[in-house]
Amino acid sequence: MLLTIVCCLALLASSLAPAAAQDVEGLDGVRAAYHDMLDLFYRPVAPADLLQAGWTTLRAAAPRRGAAAPGPLPDLPDDPDAAFQTFAGAYTSYVASLPPSFTPTMVAAAIETGMADSVHEQHTHYLPPSIMQRF
Repeated sequence: MLLTIVCCLALLASSLAPAAAQDVEGLDGVRAAYHDMLDLFYRPVAPADLLQAGWTTLRAAAPRRGAAAPGPLPDLPDDPDAAFQTFAGAYTSYVASLPPSFTPTMVAAAIETGMADSVHEQHTHYLPPSIMQRF
């Protein structure tokens, strides 16, 4: 019985993520859009191209919102998960210093817009939550 309780407590403790490991605001949406584009788009899309397109759009959008544009992305690996991990590090660093006029949600929307627009396909667009709620 004691062994069962100890095992249950160990499983419970391992399932609780520390606060530092939790996702930065907006990053979950970017991750979902990224993986959807990689997995569901009708033709193959290079992971680095998607992330670079999103970052380029962010670099243009930030000054319009009173924020400094982020620096360039580091080189992204070819592996989709490794590329996103590298991207996530740059994203996390950038959103840590945002002014109130440019929220992490706005950063994520700019990145998702850039990724969707980068495929130059008339039916692929980012829809903000206010529009998605209508569906």
